[in-house]
Amino acid sequence: MSTSTSSLRSGDAQQLLDKAITAIAALEAVRDESGQIIDFRYTIVNQQVEQWSGLSASQIEGQRLLTLFPGTKRSGLFDRWVRVVETGEPIRFQEHYREGQTDVWYDTQAVRQGDGLIESFSDITTLKAAELSRQQDTDQLQQLIDTLPSMLAISEAVRDEEGRVIDFRVLSANQAALALFNRTPDQLINKLVSEVFPYDQHNGVFAGYVHTVTTGEPQQLEVPIDTPKGREWFDIRIKLLSPERLSVSALNITQLKEAQLLNQHQADTLWQVMNTAPTAIVQHDAIRDEQGNIIDFRMTMINQVAADWLGGSPDAFTNTPLSARFPGVQQTSVFTRYCRVIETGEPTRFERLLNGIWYDFSVAKSGDGCLVVAIDVTQNHQQRQKLAATNTELIRSNDNLAQFAYVASHDLQEPLRKIQSFGDVLNNQFGHQLSHDGLDLLLRMQAAANRMSLLIKDLLDYSRISTHKDSFGQLSLDKLVQEALDDLYVVIEETKAVIDVPSLPTITGDYRQIKQLLQNLLSNALKFHKPDQPPHIVIRTQRITRAQLPTHATITSQASHFQEITVQDNGIGFDSKFADRIFQVFQRLHGRSKYPGTGVGLAICRKVAENHGGTITVKSETNQGSTFRLYLPESDVA
Repeated sequence: MSTSTSSLRSGDAQQLLDKAITAIAALEAVRDESGQIIDFRYTIVNQQVEQWSGLSASQIEGQRLLTLFPGTKRSGLFDRWVRVVETGEPIRFQEHYREGQTDVWYDTQAVRQGDGLIESFSDITTLKAAELSRQQDTDQLQQLIDTLPSMLAISEAVRDEEGRVIDFRVLSANQAALALFNRTPDQLINKLVSEVFPYDQHNGVFAGYVHTVTTGEPQQLEVPIDTPKGREWFDIRIKLLSPERLSVSALNITQLKEAQLLNQHQADTLWQVMNTAPTAIVQHDAIRDEQGNIIDFRMTMINQVAADWLGGSPDAFTNTPLSARFPGVQQTSVFTRYCRVIETGEPTRFERLLNGIWYDFSVAKSGDGCLVVAIDVTQNHQQRQKLAATNTELIRSNDNLAQFAYVASHDLQEPLRKIQSFGDVLNNQFGHQLSHDGLDLLLRMQAAANRMSLLIKDLLDYSRISTHKDSFGQLSLDKLVQEALDDLYVVIEETKAVIDVPSLPTITGDYRQIKQLLQNLLSNALKFHKPDQPPHIVIRTQRITRAQLPTHATITSQASHFQEITVQDNGIGFDSKFADRIFQVFQRLHGRSKYPGTGVGLAICRKVAENHGGTITVKSETNQGSTFRLYLPESDVA
């Protein structure tokens, strides 16, 4: 036993060792013949070693290490003791010792003592378990933080000599923060904020750091930040962790912010449209009592036009009850209409006179309320009144015209018939007594009476076409043309006319008017033929589209297809400059003595065409015949 070991065996030293809270043992090296350490022998142990091992000091002292605790060879403890003795360097480490049912953590120290060492160790299993638990909690927390979609970092204030905050240092950051800014931990951790995030000096974030670390008040900011992906929006939350440390979280709200900005832009655009529209627009939200009955309305949105009409600004009326502006409104039909729209969901429209102005109201359900659009229709209302008065006057005029037609057909014709009858009696009974001049005057009088009778008849036909419209129906053109030709049979035979009529379609129209139109066209073709050439009349039809109508034609029908009815002759024709004039009343291009007539027939043709929503045109040249084209819509004329 060495001298140093003997000194440890003294009574005072032993008492001192036994009072120590750590286990202490002295060991001396056991060497082979070559001087190599092959084991250690315990020379002294204190009571903590006895308690730890469950052996008494007498059972330990003098015994070899590997004999009592062979596991120290496997754990590497033996080799550590060898290095301490051979190098003289002290050692301290934590060891996880497992042997049999023993599973213990030790905090172990050893120093060389002579040709051996003194070791001390303490059981830190409980402490180690707590440390491992804390590390596990820390690791789990870090894993949780790293899985968060939002950026999270901890920063510490950096102050100058006067204690002013001049910067912040990043102490930790989660994976989301590293990925967001495309940085490695070495590029971010322990770096100054001013270096890695210089733009925070200008976007308000750095000022938020300073405010929180100075006052302790948390901050919430929405700021745009330039990231590797471009400019993105973040919701940043800053909280104080300790007097000098901050937690900073940032959630990417780019999509939400863009949607908000888009919604705001759309709202601004809608508001601009509303305020530039010439109509008044008001949103009324229902005010209900406890039973759910509507007792009033609140104007939650009102545009500038509506505010101008009410005599104020939009802000002055927003969230104002309707009854505050219009006392007693609950008793009006307008209030009832609003309620009905909300309860049924069916929109309504009505006109109302307010303060001498007529308004057209359109009301539609909107949430638990209604959207009201009103437009000033005073001028329109006045125009309708004028139109109604004009229509009344037109009806009166038509009645007068109908009365005139009656007079023309009865009262005016009766004197003419007597003149014609007396003329015939005078000619038959006393004609032989009249001189040549007297007989000529009598014949002139009879001719004038006949012309007057014919003129009255044509005027009566024209007035009837203008004022009477029989019901429209399906008409066979074949039948109508044949009836017209039958009426003109004598003239056709006298002139030896040739008329080409193919199979004709069915049209929609007024039977009497269409027949008169066709008869007038055929009669003119027969009348204005060349003296040395019999009339040759060709009738044709074809179905055409609206785009094929003459560009100068005035058509009131909205039909997409028309029937083009052509009546072509080889007669004397006329100069094309008179193409429009011949359709006017009393317009004649030839002398009455050579071609009798009143000049009303073609005017009747045009009126009939117009009554049917169509038109009639003519193309002619002198001595080259004429071609009349009648355009009638296929659909009924309203």
